[in-house]
Parts: sequence; C-alpha cells; structure tokens
Amino acid sequence: MKKKIVYTDAPRGVDKALENGKRVYGLIPPPDQLEPRKDVKIAIKMSESNIDFLKEQAEKSNLNFQNLVLIVLEKYIRNQKKKLQN
Repeated sequence: MKKKIVYTDAPRGVDKALENGKRVYGLIPPPDQLEPRKDVKIAIKMSESNIDFLKEQAEKSNLNFQNLVLIVLEKYIRNQKKKLQN
C-alpha cells in the first residue's frame, strides 16, 4: 500500500492541487536530442560592492553565488541579442 504524503509546510490547498494535477509530457526534448552546454571557466574582476550585492541577493534567493552571476550574465546577453536583432 502506498503511503500518503502529508504536506505540512505547504500553502493551504496545495495537497489537493498536487493530487489532482496532470503530468505533462513533451515540454523538453528527450536526453538524446539535447545539445550539451559547452561551458568555459573564466576569471573576472568585479568591484567589492558588486560582489557583496550579488552575494546578498544569492542568499536571499537561496542560490549559489556563481549560479546567480551566471543567470545575470545570461539574461543580459539574451536581452542584448534581442536588441541587436530588432
């Protein structure tokens, strides 16, 4: 018999939403069709105040500092590419 999960820390009603939810297939391609990322490690120089700010934001967002820097840079690049295409 499957043990029922009790959602004690979740917002009210989330247990019913999860129980009644539907699985959605096809949102991402299968692993054999994914293109592997070709990440390159770099070293950058930043002001101490910017680093402190990003570390604070990472902690507030429950993210790793390096992941937050990557997210910020990727969003910036994506927006710049859109501007150049228009």
